Amino acid sequence: MIFPAPSLFPLNGLEETNLKYAVICARYRGKWIFCRHEARETWELPGGHRETKETALEAAQRELYEETGATEAVITPVGIYKVFDYGLLCFAEVKTLSQIPENSEIAEIRMLDTLPQELTYAGVHDRLLRWVQDWLEAQSTKGLVP
Repeated sequence: MIFPAPSLFPLNGLEETNLKYAVICARYRGKWIFCRHEARETWELPGGHRETKETALEAAQRELYEETGATEAVITPVGIYKVFDYGLLCFAEVKTLSQIPENSEIAEIRMLDTLPQELTYAGVHDRLLRWVQDWLEAQSTKGLVP
């Protein structure tokens, strides 16, 4: 499936109630974490839908654990993205990684230096990761790397 290119907006550009998703570009020991859903053979960034009465940041924390087993991470909002709906784009520096929870729909994770060729959301997750990498570089230039 071909997805439209995402747009990126500043964090204060939209009301929280309009954010339906959270995507997390998570790094562990210098490598990016990618997930493979049990129903697919392709790879994606951790993330998912925001549940009722949950903030987008809470959704990011929950999804990161459910899809990777990250039990300790520093999650930083980077921006708001839109493909079909709006979502919160975050960066996470994972400190502790355990097993993927038993009830997860994620079959496995991989830690990689670069994007896998077999992306579920090609044209979306690659652009989101690039935005986070650019954000990290800007933070590093300012001496503010999380």
